[in-house]
Amino acid sequence: MTLVSGFLSDQPSPCSVPQGAIHGASEPLGLGSAQERVPVRVYIVSPGLIVTPPWSDMGKAIRNVIYERTAARLPVWRIGHPEHPTRAILVGVTSLLATDSAVTGDGGGTVAQGALRCHT
Repeated sequence: MTLVSGFLSDQPSPCSVPQGAIHGASEPLGLGSAQERVPVRVYIVSPGLIVTPPWSDMGKAIRNVIYERTAARLPVWRIGHPEHPTRAILVGVTSLLATDSAVTGDGGGTVAQGALRCHT
């Protein structure tokens, strides 16, 4: 079983409280399910900002500003695309030893967030 969480579990936003709560609940749900449902393997993937269709609902100029500003503060200097979390999911699905595990693939956003707090 693979659950997909998101960066809002580690980087809450006043604009996205419900989504942050859902993301925040995914990891304990997955880790608890791994113990409860043995031998079913449970793996959690938590991506950062990903270029996906829901972002296309806003204007292109605003969307590009969000993408550029986010990329500029990440250690990898880019945001994710759908193939990035897909690859992380495939690792969990294909590894017979991956269970009770969570992988964060946010381009270093969790680390960068802490660094920004230290330098402001």
